[in-house]
Amino acid sequence: MGLQPRRARVPVALRRMGVHRVVLAAVIATVVLTTAFAAALIMYSSQAGNAAVRDALRSASGTSIALTGSMPAVPADQAASEIRGDVSGALGGAKVTVYEAPELDLSLTGSAAKAGKAAALLAPQDLRSHGTLVAGSWPSHGESVNAEVPVALNRAAASVLGVAPGSRIRVLTDDDSAVTVLVTGVFEPIDASGAYWGLDPLAGAGSQQSSGSTTVGPFFTDPAFLAGGTLSAQQMEWEAVPDTQAISASGLAAHAAALKSLISAFGTDSDLGNPGASTELPELLASLAPAAQVAQSLVYAGLLELLVVALAALFIVVRLLSEARETEAALLWARGGTGSQLIRLRTVESMLLIAPAVVAAPFAAGPLARAIDRLGGGASASLPHAAVPTAVWAGVIGCALAAVAVILAPAFTSAVSPLALRARQSRQAAFTAAGRAGFDFALLALAGFACWQLLTSNSIVGTDQSGNSTYDPIAIAAPALALAAGATLALRLLPLLARLGDRLTRRSRTLAVPLAFWQTGRRPLKLAGPVLLTMLAVATGVLSLSEYASAERSAADQAAFTVGADADARVTGAGFTSSDLAALAASPGVHEVSPLHRSTFVPDSGALLTTLLAVDPASAARTVQLRSDLSSVPLSTLMNEVSGKAGASGQVPAVATSTLAHTLGLGVGDLTSVPVGSGTITVRIVAIVSGFPSISTPGGGLVVGEAAVNLAPNEVWLGDSSTDTPRGLPAGAVVTFRSQVQGQLRSAPLTEESLRALLAVAIATTLLALCGLIVSVLSTRAERSAEFALLDALGFSRGGRTGTLCLEQMLLAGPGALAGVALGLLLGRVVIPVATLTASASKPQPAVTVLTPWTQVLVGVAALLAVPLLTFVLAGARRRESAAVLREGAGR
Repeated sequence: MGLQPRRARVPVALRRMGVHRVVLAAVIATVVLTTAFAAALIMYSSQAGNAAVRDALRSASGTSIALTGSMPAVPADQAASEIRGDVSGALGGAKVTVYEAPELDLSLTGSAAKAGKAAALLAPQDLRSHGTLVAGSWPSHGESVNAEVPVALNRAAASVLGVAPGSRIRVLTDDDSAVTVLVTGVFEPIDASGAYWGLDPLAGAGSQQSSGSTTVGPFFTDPAFLAGGTLSAQQMEWEAVPDTQAISASGLAAHAAALKSLISAFGTDSDLGNPGASTELPELLASLAPAAQVAQSLVYAGLLELLVVALAALFIVVRLLSEARETEAALLWARGGTGSQLIRLRTVESMLLIAPAVVAAPFAAGPLARAIDRLGGGASASLPHAAVPTAVWAGVIGCALAAVAVILAPAFTSAVSPLALRARQSRQAAFTAAGRAGFDFALLALAGFACWQLLTSNSIVGTDQSGNSTYDPIAIAAPALALAAGATLALRLLPLLARLGDRLTRRSRTLAVPLAFWQTGRRPLKLAGPVLLTMLAVATGVLSLSEYASAERSAADQAAFTVGADADARVTGAGFTSSDLAALAASPGVHEVSPLHRSTFVPDSGALLTTLLAVDPASAARTVQLRSDLSSVPLSTLMNEVSGKAGASGQVPAVATSTLAHTLGLGVGDLTSVPVGSGTITVRIVAIVSGFPSISTPGGGLVVGEAAVNLAPNEVWLGDSSTDTPRGLPAGAVVTFRSQVQGQLRSAPLTEESLRALLAVAIATTLLALCGLIVSVLSTRAERSAEFALLDALGFSRGGRTGTLCLEQMLLAGPGALAGVALGLLLGRVVIPVATLTASASKPQPAVTVLTPWTQVLVGVAALLAVPLLTFVLAGARRRESAAVLREGAGR
C-alpha cells in the first residue's frame, strides 16, 4: 500500500467553533451590532456636526476678514503671506485666500456735479477675473499717456459720475497734486456678493453719503500705477477669505478666541501697517460652539447608554458560552492541559469572535450613519461618502478590546478540574452574592454622585475657566451609570421575588405555574439575563424616546412663547391705524386680530431691561398662547384682571412675571411706577405668572390693559390659520409666524443631530436585547431537554411544556419591563430638564415639559416580550423524541 497523504491539522480553536454554534453566533452578533452602531454614532456625530456648522457658515454673512491699514513696512507679498498664515493657524489650518488692493484717497474737481466729492483709487490684483466688461477695455500700465491714469468703473459709479470710456476726470491727491484719470472701461462684477468685492469700500453702490460728504467710485486701476512712481498708495486693503467648509464642529470656541486675539494683534503690527479689522466670524464661531457641544454631548451620552446594554447582552451570552466550556475545560485539564494553555486557547477563540466586527464595523459605519441621518423625518444633512475617520477606528478598536476582556474574563475564574468544578457549582450562589455586594454598592454610590452632579450643574454641558461651553464627563456618563445601577438593584431583588412567588403558587391546581416559579426561584442568577436585558432596553428606550418627544414639544413651546400667537406683526413709527387693523381682519386666514403696544424700560429699583405690554384683554384672551403651567389661573382670568381701567387713585391693574416680581420684591397687591411715553403710571400687581409669551427681556415684564397707556398699537397678534403674509400691513411691517419659528427650532441641523442619535440608540438597544433574549431562550430549551423529556414520559403535554417556558419568560421579562419603564421615567425626570438646551447652551423659555410617547414605548415593550415567546413556541415545535433524550442522559 502506498502512503496516504497526511491531512492538514485544523487548529483546536477553529474546531471548537463548530460546537455550541448558537451561543457563538450570539456572541459574534452582539459584538458586531455593538461595534457597528458605536462606529456609526461616532461617524454620524462627526459628519452631521461638521455639515451643520459648515451649512451655518455658508449661509452667514461677514465670514471674511476685511483689513485696512497704512502701507506695510514689508513687501506686499510678504504681508499677504503673513496674514494668510496667521488666519489659517487661528482656524486650525483652514485654507485662506487673501485679496489685496493698494489705495489712494482722492478728491474730485471740475464741474459742480463732481467738485467736492471724494473718491478712492484702488489697484486690486486679478480685477479682470472678477468682473465682466460692459464697455471699453481694462486699464493696463501700457495705456498711460501724458501721465494720465487709466481706470475702470463699475456700472453704478459710471452712472453716478455720468462718464463713459474715454472720459477724463481731474482729481487731487492728498498732497493737492493734480492728476487726470482716463476712464477706459465700465464693468459689472461677476459675483457682486463675492468676498473679492469686499475690497470696494462702497460695496458696489457707486456713491455713498456720510456726515454731509459724498464719496463716489471707486476708480480701479492697474497695481503698477500705485507702486511708487507718479502716485503712491496711502493705505492697503486686504480681504482675507477663509474656506469655511474646512472648519469642523470641534474646537469652535478655541478658533473664535484665537481669531479674536489675532485681530487685536493685527492692530499693533507695524510691519503690516497696524490694520484695523472688520468681521463677524469670531462671534459666529463662538455662537455655534455651544450648540455643537450640546449636540455632541447628547450623542456621547446615548452612546454610553448603548454600551451599557451591549455589555449586559455580551455578559449574558458569554456566561452561556463559559458554562458550556467549563466541562470541556475540566476534561482538557484532566488530560494534561495547563491553565496557561486554556487561557491561550480562549484568547485565540476571542480573537476569532471579534474578527467579524473589526472587519465589518468600519465599513458599515458610513451606511448606518446615513441611515441615522434619515431617521425622524426632516431635512437630512446629506452626509458625504467619506473615508473612515480616525475616531471611528478608535471606537471600533475600543469596542473590540472591551469584548475581548469580557470574553476572556471567565477564563481566569473558571474551575480547571472536575473536582473544583463541582465544588464551585455548589457554592456559586453564595459566592456570587457576596462578591457582587461591594461592586453593587460602589456602582450605586457612583451613579448617585453623577446624578447629583448633573442636577447641581443643571446642564449636560459644563463651562471652562473662560466661561465657554465644554464637555462635562460626569454629566454625560450619569444616565449610563444610573442605568447600570438600576439594573444591579433589580437583580438584587429578583431572588426574593422569585421565592415569594414560589410560596404563593404552591397550592395551585395546575403544574405549569408552580413549576415556572420553582425554576425561577431555583436558578435566579442563571435566569437573570432576560430581566437584565429587558429592563435595560426598556429603560433606555423610554429615556431616548422621551428626550426626543420632549425636545419636539419644547420647540413648539418656544415658538409659541416667542411669537405669542399664530403670527405676530410689528411696525416702527406711527404704528397700526384702525384701517390697518380692519384690513388685517379681512385678510384670508386671519380669524382674530389683537392689537398691543410694546415698550421697554429700566425700573428705578432694578438694573435689567423690562418689557411693558399694553394689550386688548378681550382679543388677547382668544389669541395669545399661554402654556397652562406658566400661570395658576387661565389666560381669560388674567385678561379679566387687567381689563379694568385705572381706579380713583390712578392705579392700573397689571400682571407681572416672576422675574420682575423677584427683582423688585413685589407681591400681589403691591404698587410700582412704570414710565410710559413721556409720563409715568402706577401699576398694582394683580397676578404673578412664571412667564408670559413674547416677554424675553432679562428683567421680565408687565402686562396691562391698553386703556392704561392710550398709545397707538405698534404690534398685532394674529390668529392666523395660514402662513401667507396677511394683507393690509403698513409699510415696513415685519411678520413672524409661529409655525416657521417652530420649524426653524426643530430642524436646526445641530438639533437634528442629537435627536436622530436618540432614535438610533433606542433602535440599537432593542436589537441588542432581542439578540440576547433569543439566545437565552434557545440555550434554556437545549439545557432543559432532559427535564422536559422526563415530564413528557410522565404525561406532561407539549403545550404544557411550552406554556411553562413562556410563563417563566414572562415572570422574568414582565417585571423587567415594568422596572425598565419605571427606571426610564425616573431618569427622564432627572436628565431631560438638564439635557434639553437651546443652541446657545441655555435653558429654553419656557422650561421643557417632560413627555413620554406611550405608543412608541408600548410597541417596543411588546416586541421585547413577544419575540422571546415566539421563539419558545417555534423551538418547541421541533424536538427530539423523549426516549432518545432519556437514553442519552442515562448514558452520560
